[in-house]
Amino acid sequence: MSISHRTGSSHNQVLSPTHRLLATAAIAMSLAAGASQALAGIGFRPDSASPTEQQRRTAPVLPADAAPFGYSLADMARLTADFNVGDHSGPPPNTPLQMLFVNWANRVNEFDVKPGTFLYVPVMASDNGPPIIGHFPDDVSNRKQVTHYWFSQSEVGSTTMEIVIDGKSFSLGAGYVTGASFERPLGDGATKYIAPAALLSPLAHGAHTVEIRARATGDALREPPFDQIFPKGVWEFSVVYKVNVH
Repeated sequence: MSISHRTGSSHNQVLSPTHRLLATAAIAMSLAAGASQALAGIGFRPDSASPTEQQRRTAPVLPADAAPFGYSLADMARLTADFNVGDHSGPPPNTPLQMLFVNWANRVNEFDVKPGTFLYVPVMASDNGPPIIGHFPDDVSNRKQVTHYWFSQSEVGSTTMEIVIDGKSFSLGAGYVTGASFERPLGDGATKYIAPAALLSPLAHGAHTVEIRARATGDALREPPFDQIFPKGVWEFSVVYKVNVH
């Protein structure tokens, strides 16, 4: 299993099959609707597959079913999975979208993009490479299984997935959590992969910050060997990227 979070302003750790601390790149976005939306057995209410109407009007977070240039969140999860379970030392997959990530080799988290560039921002990731956190879904195309795994307190227990663009915060719902399956195993041995992520519409000319925030407190994080990696069963981090449009 490679369960990853991205190098950033805090908690710069990533789980690998050998329990190493890696820092992989940015998988970005949010779910910070929090305790006020808690359901019995679920730490966060994954009730929204798309942003609110206000978020739609103000962009730049696209609806979960958006597919700029024909690339959906599911497509991007499939194309970037092998890259994201590694250390990001090589080039990312070649797509018309710019993925935000941190290169662990040089700690670079700044991107120069052309006007009109859409962004792919993964936040977290988990897969079924050993060791496996909780009960990984048998079918990652099954929304019910994926939603239960990611949000249920008995599993990962995600409570916050949030993206902050130039200081403006957007929370993500269950529609932004997508999975992919592979006949040939990924670099960490996994054949199934789940990644909460979002697509951003092109940013205006100039300098921008894109921050991802995430928190999970599920019971599965307290089970060995993960109890040695996530203090008190809390998987929490923040990552800030710089995006220059010129």
